[in-house]
Order: sequence, then structure tokens, then C-alpha cells
Amino acid sequence: MAVEIVIHSGERQGESLRFDAREIRVGDRPEFEVYFNPGTDEPARNQSAIFRLEPDGWKIHNTGVREVLVNEDLVTSSARIRSGDMIRMSPDGPDFSFSLLSGLSQAAGLTPGTAAKLPDSSAVAAQEEQPPKLPASEPASSEQQSMPPPGHPTVLTGAAQRAVGLAVAGLAVIVLLGWLVWGGPGTDRLVGNAAVPPTTEPEIDSDNGTSDKQPDGASAQTGAESHSGADQSAAGQYAARPATHEAPQAKPDPWASAVKRIEPALVLFQVEDPKSSSVWPFATGCAIDPQTILTSATVGSELEKFRADGWQAWAIRLSDESKYMLKEIRVHVGHTASESEPEKRVYFDVARVIVQGTLPATAQLAGTESLAELDRGYPIAWCGIPHDGEAINRFQSFSAESAAGKVFVITSLPPSPGGPRLLHLNVPIPENVIGSPLINPDGKIVAVYCSPAASEAQGARPLNLHYALVVEPQLLGLSEGSESEKVWVAPKGKMTNDE
Repeated sequence: MAVEIVIHSGERQGESLRFDAREIRVGDRPEFEVYFNPGTDEPARNQSAIFRLEPDGWKIHNTGVREVLVNEDLVTSSARIRSGDMIRMSPDGPDFSFSLLSGLSQAAGLTPGTAAKLPDSSAVAAQEEQPPKLPASEPASSEQQSMPPPGHPTVLTGAAQRAVGLAVAGLAVIVLLGWLVWGGPGTDRLVGNAAVPPTTEPEIDSDNGTSDKQPDGASAQTGAESHSGADQSAAGQYAARPATHEAPQAKPDPWASAVKRIEPALVLFQVEDPKSSSVWPFATGCAIDPQTILTSATVGSELEKFRADGWQAWAIRLSDESKYMLKEIRVHVGHTASESEPEKRVYFDVARVIVQGTLPATAQLAGTESLAELDRGYPIAWCGIPHDGEAINRFQSFSAESAAGKVFVITSLPPSPGGPRLLHLNVPIPENVIGSPLINPDGKIVAVYCSPAASEAQGARPLNLHYALVVEPQLLGLSEGSESEKVWVAPKGKMTNDE
């Protein structure tokens, strides 16, 4: 069965391989038919798959340590494969397409299990540049010889040349008479007793497409002016118009307006060491009402530990550097209840931080209808305030940043549907921004960033995947009428009234 594999990303991008085989191995081993060297294609390390023609058609069998994707669908064991499918060996690539080519083995002379050698591109180009050879034929008759072959200039006989010459001479006489009667270019034409100015339509240079039209008030050199003795320089008579070239317009950022709406609500949590008075940046949060900041439970719990140890903690708005001292921290009850189950705990990784004072800007939470649209491939953007984790000094500055991506996978806890949902995101999120919001194209919060995904294989390149908890207002006690006192509890290490 003839198969073509075209590599679209990675070190071997652009290569096209053809096989006549019933089984094709792809992966990080040199003996495979399609070999991705992990030294240059790091994402392919420990990844492999087998394409096999079975009685019910072609199938892909994942034999690597991580997921393989077919048209962005995860393949953990095996799946049907069709002509034209796009395969990604890991979430970071490399990518290639799988196509069936009927009749390739007979046309290309392939042996089973071998790749077809494609013609060299330079040789193909050289063949295309050669003119086609005309087939040999019998001498043409005199009538046939008078007709030139296609693509060659026409050659006129002597009689034909004389006839064309007379016609051209007659046409020249007519043009000359017309010029004498109506006047040369640039003179006024007389219609009755009124002078009609010549046409002002620009004359287009056929060679470069430019116009020689004069600006209003400027006069071109004409026969009338030459008789009047006007002595003007050619530069003044034929002032060239400056060429105008429109600069290519930058493609508008589809997330610009959404990010602009949420940035004023972002805050940076900071903590101060009571011994050294050093101030450290800590994490990002987002105001959802004038006294409440939404962040992750991991961030909330750590902030509470700092406060229990005597550190000062506050939230700061970058736009006006206004500071809001923390008043109270509450985390989701599920986060404290699942302390010994980290794989379950992330489904409750959300916190509310109450501040002293009034926050001037807040963000909106996405509604039920918007959250119902979340699915694999859904466009999403991260917004936060990254930092390097070092103590703040006068040479540092912080700013809000954002990055767009999409939902990779959605998982949930029972009951499903109805349980808490976790987004697995394919978004380039920097470090030290846990607790920051994820927004939809309307600029509304759909999730809170929890953590980056850990690598599943020892020594493998970390995946560009991250976890974010979907902010479901009713489920998390954030909607009106919900029993929030049962949902939100004090984190471990909470300060007492005596402290």
C-alpha cells in the first residue's frame, strides 16, 4: 500500500517520504522507517508510533511514553487513521501528515518497506527551463511555410512590407493634419468661438505605470509656449510627483480589547520580611469586586503562612501603585479536605482574598453560557504580572503581560458533568504567575491558573502545558444566593486573633 509522509515541523521539516508497506514505524530510534533524532528534535524523545494496515483499514498504535495526537485528538493506545490526517508526535511536535497514494508502487517502482527517492528539485527546474523539442516532420508546403510556428515572430514578405509601409505613411499624414487643425498638445482647442482647455486626464507611462499629470497652475512645455519665447527649465516644467507607497498595516491583535478590559483589575501580591525590611514580589490576583481578589488556593495558603510568621502582605495595583493590605484569606473547602490527594486537590485550587479599602477596577466572571462553550481547541488567553522572584530594588519594574493559546484537554471530577473542571492549556505562560486569570475573547474570567504540567518522562523536555481551574460561580460559591460560608474556609496556618 503506497503511503506518503510529509514532515511539517522539526529538524526534518519539508521532507517527503514515500513507502510501499503495510507497516511503518515512526519515532526516536534509528532503525525506524521515519526517524526523529532526539538530539535535534527534543520533543520526539521517548516517543514512537506504528502505522499498520489492518483488515478494517490503517491504524496508528502509540508505543511511546506520552500521548500522540491525530488532528489534535489524543491517542493513548490506538486509533483509526485516514488519508490526510495530521499527526503530532508530542504536544510540542514534530508534526507530519499521512496520505495514501493509489498506484504509487507501480509508477515509482518501490520495493515493499522502502522510501521512494524524490527527483532533485534543481533537476526538475532545469528540465522546466528547456524549450520543448519540435517533432520531426516532412518539409512543409510553400503555403505552410508562410505561417510561423507558435511563439515565433511573424516575418513579412517584400510585398507585404510595402503595403504596410504605405498604410503607415497615410496614417502619419492624417495625424499631422489633425495636429495642425486642432493644435499641438497643451494648446486650447477652438469649439465655435470658445476656447476649451485641453483634457487634464493624466497620461500613464506604460513602462512604469506613473502619471505625468501636472499640479494645478503648472504649465507643460507646449508648441504655443515655444512660440511665445517662454524659457522655462525642464525641471520646472515637468516637476515629478513624489511616489507614495502605503506601508503595510499590522494585523490587529484579536485579544487586544479583551486584555485591555482586564488589565486594570490585576494586582501583584507582595510580602515584606520584618527582619530585613526587604520586599518580595509573590503572585498575581484579579479583583472581582471592590473588596475581593480572586487567586489560587496555593497562593492564598502561602500568603497566610507569611502573615502567621509576622510578614506584612498586601496587593498593589501597577497603574497607580496603590497598596491594599490583606484583611482576610479564604480557600475552597475542597482544597483543605484533599491535602493528601494532590491529583484531586488541584480541582479546588482557588481562593478569595479580602482587602482593606476599595479596589477601583474589577473584572467580570464568565457566565454559565460562556463556560458551557469550553471545549478542546477553545481560544483562551492568560493575563498576569510575571517577576523573577528576587527582592524588589529600585532598578526593577513590573508590567502586566498576556499570552494567547487554546484549551488542550478538559478533565473533571465526578459527577461528570457537574463536577469541578480542570483545563489543560497549551499557552506560553511564564514563571511566578500562579493565581492569575485566564480569559475568554470577551475579556471575562473563565479560569484561575494553578500550575504548569509536570513532565511525564524522566529527562524529557517539559511540556508547554498548564493547569487552570474553571471558575464556575455556582459551584464555587461565587454566585448570588450560594452558601459561600460552607464553601470558603480559612487556610492551614491561619492567624489567630492573638497574633
